[in-house]
Amino acid sequence: MVLSKDSFAERCGSRQSGLLGLLLAARFFKDPLVCLPAGLSTIVMTLSGFGLVVYWGAADRRRPRPVAAATPRL
Repeated sequence: MVLSKDSFAERCGSRQSGLLGLLLAARFFKDPLVCLPAGLSTIVMTLSGFGLVVYWGAADRRRPRPVAAATPRL
């Protein structure tokens, strides 16, 4: 399956810009500390996204499911 540039950007969201900053900093600067902010932001965004998935999944499991009313068979 080949992804277009637009669908790739939609799937990656803001992590793409963090990774792009990391790659550009590593390519054009000699000091490795220049990469630190972009790398940390990518890690923070990934972990916060995972945390939200876990939180929302747990909240969904705690919510009682509506019971379907029994319908008489004809």
